[in-house]
Amino acid sequence: MPEPGFETETPAISLNAFLAGIQEHDGSYQAQSIRQWSQGRTLYGGLTTTTCVAVATRAFPDLPPLRSAQIVFSGPTAGLLDLKAVSLRRGRNSAVIRVDMVADDVIAASALLTFAAAKPSHIAHSTLAMPAVPSPDQCEPFFGANTRAPRFASNFDMRLAAGHRPISSSSETRCAAWIKYIDYPAGNDTQALVALADALPPAVIAQYTGPSRISSMTWGLDVLATSSNNGWKLLQSTSEWAADGYSSQAMTLWDSDGTALAVGRQLIALFE
Repeated sequence: MPEPGFETETPAISLNAFLAGIQEHDGSYQAQSIRQWSQGRTLYGGLTTTTCVAVATRAFPDLPPLRSAQIVFSGPTAGLLDLKAVSLRRGRNSAVIRVDMVADDVIAASALLTFAAAKPSHIAHSTLAMPAVPSPDQCEPFFGANTRAPRFASNFDMRLAAGHRPISSSSETRCAAWIKYIDYPAGNDTQALVALADALPPAVIAQYTGPSRISSMTWGLDVLATSSNNGWKLLQSTSEWAADGYSSQAMTLWDSDGTALAVGRQLIALFE
């Protein structure tokens, strides 16, 4: 299979290596945006969110599992990043933590994170069936030989399972890909899931006829389950509406056995 061309020849760096570089300083935290996890001029959105989750769990180490993340990308997350975690509410079973990420003295991202412990319940169901797609070994690389991939994608093996590649003039609004880490971040399963769950470009970009900017404005992610293996995950994005220079899409992540791991929504700004 042909290998994709990336924006840079800089070698990949593991998620664990990046997270290990987060430093505490006087009750706040600092991280350095790096080229290996960048997307254009900003840190990849999945890693921006994961960094906020990591800071929340370091600031409040007794939190229950992460259940939901709501994040606003308000500016480029580039250079030295300052992060501050604040507890908005702490109950018996749940906690809500806000994490602000500051770059160049301006809030570049703000996350509301909900953590909640499991509780007994007789209600259990799922309508999130994984679509029928070819197996990973039957799929071509997501970024073809003539497609310029974002830098952060060098940390993943990505295979096109359904839909079309970016900038293919397609009328299709759904895209799905098998994805796994090149270097799985063992011991950080929740952070690994969050960092992977935004890896696909917005589905609407397949309709583009040429290179142009595209930018995520908000991302909401509900964590349904976690997976502690470096196996393949299927990520699907569907643009459900596009007009006025924006697109709204739904996202679902499954484990290879069909278990639904996460669902999300994203608002994207389109530039043509």
